[in-house]
Amino acid sequence: MQVFTLYSSVFLRLDETAAVFYNTRTFSFVSYKVNPIVQKVCIHLSEIDNLYSIPVDEENIHLCKQLCELEFGTIHHENEIVLSFPPSLVLKNDWEYIKSIQGQTKTPVLEYLTKITLFVGGIEGIDDHIFYQTEYPYPGDTIMDDYQLSLFLDRTSKLPEIQVQYVFPFIDEYPGITKILKKIRSAKNRFKIIVRDREYYGSPKAKDLLNSVVNNVLVINDARNLYYSDISDSVENRFLVFDESSESNADECVAALGLSRYSYVAVYNGANENYIKSTSFPSEEEILKGVYTRKHIFSHQVLNTFYFGHLYITPNGNVYSDLMGKTVGTILDSFHSLVVSELENNYSWRCTRHSISKCQQCRLLDLCPSISPLEKIMQIHCVLNK
Repeated sequence: MQVFTLYSSVFLRLDETAAVFYNTRTFSFVSYKVNPIVQKVCIHLSEIDNLYSIPVDEENIHLCKQLCELEFGTIHHENEIVLSFPPSLVLKNDWEYIKSIQGQTKTPVLEYLTKITLFVGGIEGIDDHIFYQTEYPYPGDTIMDDYQLSLFLDRTSKLPEIQVQYVFPFIDEYPGITKILKKIRSAKNRFKIIVRDREYYGSPKAKDLLNSVVNNVLVINDARNLYYSDISDSVENRFLVFDESSESNADECVAALGLSRYSYVAVYNGANENYIKSTSFPSEEEILKGVYTRKHIFSHQVLNTFYFGHLYITPNGNVYSDLMGKTVGTILDSFHSLVVSELENNYSWRCTRHSISKCQQCRLLDLCPSISPLEKIMQIHCVLNK
């Protein structure tokens, strides 16, 4: 039987008129008017014993597929272990066990590695604000050589349970790109190619390369460069919005082209604090009205749902669990040692609001979204939209 599992990073709020799904990892959201199907799905997802998983049937399959396309959840076989939500309720015990058997490789440690984002190369002039908040090409002119990237592809192809994302700057100029994309296509693991809108829609060569090899290209759209005649649902269109004007432009583009595969990501640029707070941060009233499962509460006490399980690799080969933090190793290290390094140092995966003195005194401690790059960049001390 097929089941749908909502990711642990997603907030689900249901009231009499609407159901809102808010992804704390990507700061994106989708809202549905309440109808019998939406209401039934939300109620079942929120039942404690279901732990965010429900059977997929003819009635709800369309809604479940939509949420999957927006990366709010995944459809899988009921017997398949979904590692997008690590077993956080036993994480503390697992970590004590892992430390007690140092030197042995057969440990549950790799169960916690769920996603890798590799930045193939950089672009001079890219704002750090965009890079830290989105999967956007690395700022600077460093490029990972194709031999190193090829070795990495060989390693990750043996880990089908881990999703890998490759972020390219100038894909049609990358050495050996045809060979690289052929390897990616043959890999068994889930993967995505991420390029900028101007590259996919503005470079015929890049578009031909991507369309001839993979179909699930994720295109990041800069809201200032939306209007290309061939924008379509052949890729997921992710719109970066900075203010009401850019959000309006994105709305017009979606409506004009009838897009269904799209999402908006609000990006802080140093001068739009009010807009970010109003679009990305919940109010106390919204949090208190939320429908929360026991799994959600427990997970927020143990792990950071934004960072957990995610590693980032920069073009120079350094590996991070938080791009604004310290390195946990290099691309040459084993995945086991990288995960152990993060769990041991606790740079981000287990940094919950319990580690923030002001949050410790708040009654919303385990309900607020996890600590994220957005609030770090904004240097704010409370994520409530007050």
